[in-house]
Amino acid sequence: MNLIPKINGKIEKKEKNCFAIKEALSIRNSEFIDAGIEVFSDRLKSKCDIFVSQTNLNTEADIELIKDPTVEKNGYKIDISQEQIKLFSNDEAGIKNALTTLYVLIVEAVKTSNRKLDGVIFSDYPKYKHRGLLVDVSRNFFDVDVLKKIIEEMSLNKLNVLHWHLSDDQGWRIESKVYPKLTENQEYYTQDEIKDVIKFAEARGVEVIPEIDMPGHVTAMLIANPSLSCIEENVKLASSAGVYKTVLCPGKESTYTWIFALLDEIVQLFPSSKFHIGGDEVPKTNWKTCPHCLALMKKNNIDNFDDLQYAFSKRITDHLTQHGKQVICWNETLRAKDVENKLATQYWVEFTEESYCKPYFENGQEVIFSDLFNYYFDYPYSIVTLQKTYDYHPNPALNASNVLGIEGAIWTERVTTPEILEYMISPRINALAESSWTIERNYEDFLIRLKAYMEELNLITLNHAPFEAATINGTAAQEEAKQFLMMMFQFLQNSDIDMGLDEKEKQVMMSKFLNNIFDEETATELLKQTL
Repeated sequence: MNLIPKINGKIEKKEKNCFAIKEALSIRNSEFIDAGIEVFSDRLKSKCDIFVSQTNLNTEADIELIKDPTVEKNGYKIDISQEQIKLFSNDEAGIKNALTTLYVLIVEAVKTSNRKLDGVIFSDYPKYKHRGLLVDVSRNFFDVDVLKKIIEEMSLNKLNVLHWHLSDDQGWRIESKVYPKLTENQEYYTQDEIKDVIKFAEARGVEVIPEIDMPGHVTAMLIANPSLSCIEENVKLASSAGVYKTVLCPGKESTYTWIFALLDEIVQLFPSSKFHIGGDEVPKTNWKTCPHCLALMKKNNIDNFDDLQYAFSKRITDHLTQHGKQVICWNETLRAKDVENKLATQYWVEFTEESYCKPYFENGQEVIFSDLFNYYFDYPYSIVTLQKTYDYHPNPALNASNVLGIEGAIWTERVTTPEILEYMISPRINALAESSWTIERNYEDFLIRLKAYMEELNLITLNHAPFEAATINGTAAQEEAKQFLMMMFQFLQNSDIDMGLDEKEKQVMMSKFLNNIFDEETATELLKQTL
């Protein structure tokens, strides 16, 4: 079986007889909603010219969907015999995963096995419940059709969360009828388009979690209302990469009134039980002299600006909790003391024993890992290699029950077209999928199946990097990585932006990048050049 992600269960051969795949297949279903079946039918019609229809409950069918409470959450069991294929699951997500697996098996059989499926029985289930991909549409905008292509590829790989980064310094992408100035002179999604994307994703087992980044990365928000910042300056929409110093003012009550009204509108568009509020890379320069911020700190005995950021985040979290949302934020929020456990954290900097996050994780803080050295897909394949994405495991020092899952990220400061976007995502998305689903993994075995997906089965729908480019190594990879890193480090050192990292943390980040790619001598020499 050339399945990606590889299944976790043992495959048992049942018999020598096989299930013959006809030009028309019937499905019997009494327990599950029809959306997943419709997606399965559309895929088979498009890929294999096989027509799929649903039968009534009193008629025998080629494929039967069966509710089974003994199957693990989001998991499934497939039983293939000569007469019939039975799919068992306990929930909607599981039956969609089963149908996706069956689709791939049928494609493989049609293309390589004379249209026959071996008689087998096996179970499968995910390693993590959160298996995600962040897509940044703020730095550069990508239309609904592009999003749907990515969601389809996610679904085919059993990734179940689209983290939709919808606001930043370079763009605000949600139509707002409460504050229409937010989208003046910008590309954005209408509310109907957002609902359409969510419906498309739900049918494929993909949850859409929105991110509205705050209190930093808010230039696009401030254009609509400059009074939200401490100094109330008129800002211009950012046109380049960076972290911009004008951020929301946590000391004004009017800031919360405005944000709450906006969130009340946005939460109605997204049925997900989760909502991401950002919180990364927040320059605190203006807070240090803002009378509103200083007054709030004095009133509430807040003695540092990291705690002031958390005071802001807690107000936003409490409001979203009233809407039934679990709030997620980036790991910088944990620089504060006494952060409540109800806030989940997305970690983008490698977890270490010295990390300020460690005490929270030890106390049960839930975490999603998006380690930039392994899961940031905007970096060249020579830096965030396919094998790094595939082999990554969250730090074993963490309690496994705290880890919600893992998430790749495609930031788009340097990604300007749909073709580049897809190229950077794929085939990393396949490695990400197996990293998040499969417990016992083998990279060399994965490469065999990946090549089959690319060449024999043609199962990758995106404009993917060729196999050789995705697995770049040797001198060519080192030269490409060196040029890219020198450019990035020069930007970090020479710009006056505040990355939210102190000098020691910047050096640690640079050192880790270099040591992950080069031998010790080369890494040391390159680090000297950047300091």
